[in-house]
Amino acid sequence: MRAHLASSSMAHGVVAAPDGSILGMTAAMDKMVGSVNGQSLWEFLTPESAEELRGRVEAGRRSPESRFPMTFIGADSSQHVLICSLDVQPNAFALMCERTK
Repeated sequence: MRAHLASSSMAHGVVAAPDGSILGMTAAMDKMVGSVNGQSLWEFLTPESAEELRGRVEAGRRSPESRFPMTFIGADSSQHVLICSLDVQPNAFALMCERTK
C-alpha cells in the first residue's frame, strides 16, 4: 500500500515533521509543487491555509475522518485547492488530499 501511494499520480499526500519540514510526498504532490523534500510545507500553502494547518497540527488531534480545503501553491505559482484529511502523530503528520471537482 505504501509503495502504491508513493507512486500514485492521483493521491496527493505529504508527510512532514511538526515544524512543517517535508519528509516525503506522493508522486502527484511532487508533480504539483515540485521536488521539495526537506523544505517547509508552509511555503507551498497560501498564508491562510498554512495558518489553518499549523493550528490543526499544534492542536495534535487525530481526526483523519475530518476533511477540509487547503490551497497549495504549485511549482508554476498557480493555486490548487485540494480537500484534505490530517493524521497527527507525535513526531510527524500526514496530509492526504484529493482534487476538488
